[in-house]
Amino acid sequence: MGDDIENFQAKLSKVRERFRAGLKEKLPQMRALGEKLINEKLFVEEPPVEATPEQSFDMNAARKLRQLAHSLAGYPIGVAHPEMNRRATLLETILQSILQNAPDDDEEEEASETERVNPAEYIPEIHDLVLSIERYAAMPVEPEYEFSPPVLEHDARSLYLVDDDQEFATNLADQLDHFGYETTIFSHPDQMERSLAQGTRPAAILMDIVFFEDTEAGLKSAKRLRRGKIAGVESIPLIFLSARDDLQARLEAIRAKGRAYITKPLYVTALIDKLDELLDVVSEDPLRVLIVEDDAVLAAYYSLILEQANLKTHILKIPDQIFDALIDFRPDLIVMDQYLDNDYLGSDLAQAIAQHEQFFDVPVVFLSTETSIEIHFDILAAGGDIFLSKPVRPDHLISVVTTKAERSRKLHALAIRDSLTGLLNHAAAKEELVGLTAQARRLKKTVSVAMLDLDYFKSVNDTHGHATGDRVLLAIARILKQRLRKSDIIARYGGEEFMVVLPYTPASAAAQVMDEIREHFSSVELAGQGPRRFHASFSCGVADLEQVPDAPELIDAADRALYAAKKAGRNQVALYDPATDQIPLSPEQKPDGESTGRPAGLRGEDRRHPDAMIIGATGHGDAANSVDRLKDEFISAVSHELRTPLTGLRGAVGLLLGGAAGELPERARELLLMAESQGGRLSRLVHDLLDMESMESGRIRYRFEACDLAHLVRAAVREAHVFAQASSVSVEIAESPDELELPRLDPVRIRKLLDNLLHNAVKFSPTDGTVTVRLTRFQIRNEARVRFAVTDQGPGIPEDFRDEVFNKFSQADGSASRSLGGIGLGLTMCRAIVRRHGGTISFESDPERGTTFFFELKDAHQPAGSP
Repeated sequence: MGDDIENFQAKLSKVRERFRAGLKEKLPQMRALGEKLINEKLFVEEPPVEATPEQSFDMNAARKLRQLAHSLAGYPIGVAHPEMNRRATLLETILQSILQNAPDDDEEEEASETERVNPAEYIPEIHDLVLSIERYAAMPVEPEYEFSPPVLEHDARSLYLVDDDQEFATNLADQLDHFGYETTIFSHPDQMERSLAQGTRPAAILMDIVFFEDTEAGLKSAKRLRRGKIAGVESIPLIFLSARDDLQARLEAIRAKGRAYITKPLYVTALIDKLDELLDVVSEDPLRVLIVEDDAVLAAYYSLILEQANLKTHILKIPDQIFDALIDFRPDLIVMDQYLDNDYLGSDLAQAIAQHEQFFDVPVVFLSTETSIEIHFDILAAGGDIFLSKPVRPDHLISVVTTKAERSRKLHALAIRDSLTGLLNHAAAKEELVGLTAQARRLKKTVSVAMLDLDYFKSVNDTHGHATGDRVLLAIARILKQRLRKSDIIARYGGEEFMVVLPYTPASAAAQVMDEIREHFSSVELAGQGPRRFHASFSCGVADLEQVPDAPELIDAADRALYAAKKAGRNQVALYDPATDQIPLSPEQKPDGESTGRPAGLRGEDRRHPDAMIIGATGHGDAANSVDRLKDEFISAVSHELRTPLTGLRGAVGLLLGGAAGELPERARELLLMAESQGGRLSRLVHDLLDMESMESGRIRYRFEACDLAHLVRAAVREAHVFAQASSVSVEIAESPDELELPRLDPVRIRKLLDNLLHNAVKFSPTDGTVTVRLTRFQIRNEARVRFAVTDQGPGIPEDFRDEVFNKFSQADGSASRSLGGIGLGLTMCRAIVRRHGGTISFESDPERGTTFFFELKDAHQPAGSP
């Protein structure tokens, strides 16, 4: 902090030196203008003789002297002597009054002698003011601004991860790396505390609660840190990562001042959300302030004060270049003097800016020594937002400029930002690109545009739900913001399509940058529906300004390259080639730089997760996924289309059987009863298809509550008796407690699960066979669980079919599906429901003893180790 203060004071001293150097030129100019003003050598130490009305008065000299007095009056206290400011302001006011009352050259002298101001009357006062300004300008001044620099923060990308599960820690660190975080791993809190004691300061600490030798080691360490055992770490955000999800653990984490609590297995996107919230790492660029001031010393002073407050400034001395500066610098606010060189008025410039549709909403803060309230109102009416009188206090300047600029940026963001990702929207991105390409043309530089599109995004929404799709969009937006430069423009161009503009970057370099981002994104593990995880990818096309004439053509070229990348297999980057109007795919480079000849993004390894759905995988996996998606979409569409006519047909058959058309012949009644039965069967099949499709797309909402599983089992068995008796099969409960309450079940889905398993067992049981049901508690690795098992006496499951049992539309014997009913969705739905409850489902089969299907759930109400 001491260095920052010294640095600021050194810069302020340079401003004072520049002011003193400027005075050596301005004071002689002031004396010369004063003498020219009255056409006499009056500036001597003795008071001048009394002026006469006939004495001449040079109006041109008066204008120049007023401008010079205005410049001196605006110097801040601490740079110039306050008395010099006061006298320069008074001199400016007198000269302004004379100039305002002076007739124009072509104006007829209609004003009476009493109305007209006699400039000669002010000569003695002007004489005194000029001499006193010279006198006070030579006096030393004391600094009036005590600078308090902002506290230097830790590295916002540095994390500490404390966990004794090395495999978990390493995997999580790799995932965090894709989002730009650097993670240091410690296997025990003591190691982390020793590192903190040596002075290192991460942005946040991620820590487990349970460690091998102490189940509360993480909580104890956190409490030590919060008690101030190590100075300067109390404010570091602490996030607990734990497999424990009980209330007691969460309460202890809160007491240890934990800022967040995330349960394992965790999804990295949820952790990134929390880190972004706590650390504000996706911060915007500094507020931009354009300073329009013709006095170089004053402009440097304003810039110094504002930049010390973390604002970015640009100084414009020549008003003629105002629109170029607005296009190139894109300010959030303009600070402008009212009186500028060459008779420019700030209020006129403000009106010209307001007439330009691209800049009409940029606020203008006026700085001037003008004291007239009427002129203040005129300036505000011309487009000014606030008027500050010179000399302005530094803290006042910072406060007003920061407040106005922040409000301007927020209001502007509402109109140009995408509400989900916070990126620029389509229209704003195109406008930014037009301005940037114009600037690049003037500077003889290039600009690259990358158009990228998420692969198979509809499948993500259909399989995992739109909430998951939104999280995927947020994930790619964050990676783009964190891995690109502040100067790059990032936009959500529409739906799952994004645009990136890289200023002064050739297409080849831009393609390399985008390919690195593609690799990071395709490695991120995303959270799907229930326990499912998956990876996503994007395709990208790149073009630059060397290849096309303007912004619209640049977007079109990049878009055509994107189309080529998608057509070639997705998950890769393509470059636009204007020579042949074809798009060569960017080659993948080996470590030694030799090209493999394969498109960028086609990798030899397959990053499949055991339970993952790989979106945009290349090769045969793409073809298989495409077939599966087409099949799912076809089934969903057909099922929806069948449901409505089926309802109508069954209703019509019911009306006929109910006598709506009168008495029916016996044969007709038999045929209608058959139609009703088959229609009911087809309706159930369609219902199963829709139910399965809804489960996989995430549209089914689970409603968890405390339920008695034993009661649900007894109810399901009672209803299964009706179905079983028709097949001469008995269903009995061999073992079950009177009550078995679990804290987190969806009773509707659990009941469907039980019905499917019972009906499946009855369906494959022989005549006079028995289906046996057991509901038990048991222990496994010190974890309390419950198991539901249903056993039939059927032929068992063939060895070569056992891997396909839980797959959709699977039947061990096609004849069985025709004779017994069903299309192979019941067990698939059972697996989906069990997984959603955090459990497991499996089976045991023996041709001599039949098949047992069972599922297991955690029993949170039974303490581990209890009988």
